[in-house]
Amino acid sequence: VQITIRRQKEFDAERQRLESMPILQFKTYTSCLKNYDGQGIFTLCGDEFFTTGFPKNELDNYPIIEISLASANPAFDVRIDSCITTEHEKIPKQTEYYFPQEYRLVTDEKIQNMFWIMDYQKYPHSNVQGILRVAYSDIFGNPYYQDISFTYDERVFDSDDMLALDRVMSPILADKKAPTLLERVRKEYSYHYDKKVK
Repeated sequence: VQITIRRQKEFDAERQRLESMPILQFKTYTSCLKNYDGQGIFTLCGDEFFTTGFPKNELDNYPIIEISLASANPAFDVRIDSCITTEHEKIPKQTEYYFPQEYRLVTDEKIQNMFWIMDYQKYPHSNVQGILRVAYSDIFGNPYYQDISFTYDERVFDSDDMLALDRVMSPILADKKAPTLLERVRKEYSYHYDKKVK
């Protein structure tokens, strides 16, 4: 009887979690720094990922990632958590200049974040491919993340195609004891890329 009661409680808890699970959706467009009034700027440079880098020319357009809800459930602590490209063997480290803001999303609220690759010209391929991870939690504090595979190409500068979202993954319940590392995810998603990721 006790086992049955415990399993019923576990089932009820899981059903409650699934019913309250937020699902995020994403879109991209471009904007220049002068006209940008979003929530943050995320910069990838070499093996570092930080939030205090700014494009030199405030009139040049760079990609904006817009995050909003695809479900009716609110999301909390929403942030861009990490990033990796096919050229990285390890996740670019979050430096002392990494200060991601966390936001709440309800109903039709939106979060805009500028994303740019500072050392784009150093990449061997003109189109840089990688994965962004967005982390968040539900109303009960359960942590989730969604991964987005992307293609970044400055050959289409000033175009909304500068950052193309190739695939938006389903929400994953994060396991704090055994987090899923982006290095492994990158290999699992390697079939999206033009070259084989080893």
